[in-house]
Amino acid sequence: MDSLRAKRREAIALLNELSQSIFLDMFGDPVSNPRAWTETKLGDMIVDNPKNGLYKPQKFYGSGYPIVRIDSFYSGKLIDHGKFKRVSVSDKEAEQYFLKEGDILINRVNSLEYLGKSALVEGLSEPTLYESNMMRFSVDRKLADPAFVNTVLQSGHIKGQIASAAKKAVNQASINQSDVKSLSFYLPPLDLQREFVRRNARIHSHKVTMLNALAELDALFASLQHRAFRGELWTEEITPVA
Repeated sequence: MDSLRAKRREAIALLNELSQSIFLDMFGDPVSNPRAWTETKLGDMIVDNPKNGLYKPQKFYGSGYPIVRIDSFYSGKLIDHGKFKRVSVSDKEAEQYFLKEGDILINRVNSLEYLGKSALVEGLSEPTLYESNMMRFSVDRKLADPAFVNTVLQSGHIKGQIASAAKKAVNQASINQSDVKSLSFYLPPLDLQREFVRRNARIHSHKVTMLNALAELDALFASLQHRAFRGELWTEEITPVA
């Protein structure tokens, strides 16, 4: 089983590399910008200013609206929508923090390794909020495809800028709205952005299949370990044939 789990992880890593290779092939290195794409700031693409999310004490959690937390997204995507935590707030308060299709979320407080982690909002089945350790913004779709922007946010080029802007404290770091708006982007033509998004979506579909399979294997492995620790695994004696 360990061998199979390792192969799944290797396949996921290869899919990540394929996505990066397609990006570089289509657009070039974002640091050197060899194709001289238009350079801009993220703030010049944003429709409204980034907005920090909702803070509520723990006693308000358990029922109410679903809410996106930092563990609710992975690899640029919201995951397990049906498992979102829920929080009780008034409808008036909730209106300030509803997510809409095409919004982008970016983590603003975390360990430096995960600071700036982002996700594209899509596929929500009911009104959903987002927590205070992240901020939300939307981009002007006449300039940029949200899925393309979300992909660039996860690149080493952007992560380096975020690390440079981060305010560091013990065990965590943070960025603010001005830091996010100041992130330097280059903008290829919109049709090329959309072509990359289409290609990347196919890769992501394969990756989700692999991630789900890996999660099942990990759960099975953990279950077997637990049973072995409790002495519940045993080998049936085989009576030799005379």
